[in-house]
Amino acid sequence: MKFFRTIFLIFLVCSCSNKDNGKWQQHVSYKMVIDVDAENRSYSGTQELVYTNNSSDTISRVFYHLYFNAFQQGSMMDVRSRTIKDPDKRVGDRISNLKTEETGYQKINSLKIH
Repeated sequence: MKFFRTIFLIFLVCSCSNKDNGKWQQHVSYKMVIDVDAENRSYSGTQELVYTNNSSDTISRVFYHLYFNAFQQGSMMDVRSRTIKDPDKRVGDRISNLKTEETGYQKINSLKIH
């Protein structure tokens, strides 16, 4: 009986010590339905994202960053890649030199939080 009591106490201590270690693995699942139009180099679709807060903390806001129109002449990314002190040599002035048919953009119709 003493053996089982010792095992139970070890299990109890281990399980309690792992509950609130300050490191939480959050969970995000995505569902995307995308139609690709290769001929016109475009796509359209929908995305559903479900974020699960597994921590004991209350989260009052979630950031969902979209890089709107980064690959367009005059965009923040274009200007920054040409003017920062230590630019990424792979980008440089490439965005500002894109042809019209090479320019990329996103047109987001809606973003909803439930």
